[in-house]
Amino acid sequence: SLLEGFMTTLELFCLTLIFAIPLGLIISFGSMSRIFLIKWISKTVVWVIRGTPLILQLIFIYFAPYYLFKLSYDRFAAAIIAFAINYAAYFAEIYRGGMLSIDVGQREAALSLGLDRFQTFFRIILPLIMPTIAVLLLYYGVGHWNAWFNASIYLQDNELLPIQNIMRSILIANSNILNSAATDSDKINEFAEAIKYAAIVLTTVPVLCIYPFLQKYFVKGVMVGALKG
Repeated sequence: SLLEGFMTTLELFCLTLIFAIPLGLIISFGSMSRIFLIKWISKTVVWVIRGTPLILQLIFIYFAPYYLFKLSYDRFAAAIIAFAINYAAYFAEIYRGGMLSIDVGQREAALSLGLDRFQTFFRIILPLIMPTIAVLLLYYGVGHWNAWFNASIYLQDNELLPIQNIMRSILIANSNILNSAATDSDKINEFAEAIKYAAIVLTTVPVLCIYPFLQKYFVKGVMVGALKG
């Protein structure tokens, strides 16, 4: 069960990331567009997504197609769509802040070298906002790794539960053992404590393994696009 939960969490994380990062870039471009309609639509999408809870978006994306068009699809796919749209809205604002924080001289220098807008973005702007993307990966990964509430409400199939829900059920069962009359035995107490510490290790080690690879981007990525006093 732990392995299945780990694979479910990893699959949800990777697929959501694949869709959320480029979608966030598209929305951020739209919010900075000179065309009023595109700019208004992009800002409205960000405002609606950021102003509603994720659980409501999950329910809407899964049930709305059935009640409106009599279409039904897999719950896991609905979760990926909801997570991708939700995180893309937040990513878009961070992308926009990062791109607006880049000095105008960088773009002018690119134009003077004969680069068009696409070349300017991929060769100049994107490398400068890479620390921001790295920080997003860390924040998003930790948030998904620790998330359990939405899955406990949304999912009924135990095979689709993420690892945190499985660990939570183990810890609840463990606390019941500690609270039972059988805890008079020292061996049972030691076994219950060992389960608790093992759960702590399992939930923290993966994040600690990823953090060193992103640590050099962390401070710079957090400060890009922030208000400077």
